[in-house]
Amino acid sequence: MKIKIISLEDEKSISFKNSSLGFEIVDNNSKYYKVEQDIVEISYLLEKDVNIENYNLKNNSDIILIVAKSFEGKNIEIIKKIKSKYNIIVAIGDVNLSDKYTRDEFNKLNNVLIVAELKKENKIDLKLLSLILKNKEIFNKSSIEKQRSTILIDSNESIGKVVLSLLEQFNYIQNNKEYNLYLYSKDEIGLQELAYLEDPIREYIYDEATLKIDTFTNEDITDKNYFVVFEAK
Repeated sequence: MKIKIISLEDEKSISFKNSSLGFEIVDNNSKYYKVEQDIVEISYLLEKDVNIENYNLKNNSDIILIVAKSFEGKNIEIIKKIKSKYNIIVAIGDVNLSDKYTRDEFNKLNNVLIVAELKKENKIDLKLLSLILKNKEIFNKSSIEKQRSTILIDSNESIGKVVLSLLEQFNYIQNNKEYNLYLYSKDEIGLQELAYLEDPIREYIYDEATLKIDTFTNEDITDKNYFVVFEAK
């Protein structure tokens, strides 16, 4: 898969991390990484350069991802401009839902990733991002074009911290009717751990809403870490 990332912040504001990168190549305003079998191209959209055509968004990219620390001000306008021409996914750290204009524009986005680490540490894990974007149950061509979904992304060293993080961000997804949770870990998850995850979430969703939980094992994930993807639509 070829993933095109456009960052609306400079390199000092957002860093892309992964300890198992295949290679890194720097070319003008872009960097190229190999994450397992995926090629990730990262470009930085400078404020003075508003001509998005310079970034070859149609050039052999399977997915276009726009990244910003927050959904506000000039970032909203840039995202609207790109969205008017391309099918995109937006990854952000924070949204001020108390502001009506921001909330209205946020609700117009088709596919949004709320990345906890982007808000807390100004970082995005490329491996976690690759795992999510390759999950065909979450993303495929038709869903990117037509379906609206908001997805919470986080990683933590315990199920308890995963639950707390999800509930802290529940205001982004509280009025949905369908929830799909994908939990990645190095070893299989026990039934008791799943119950500890599922029970608090059910307290927050409507009685008629559906909740589906899928677990995945991945040898590259550290022993004491969980990756969680919580999709609402």
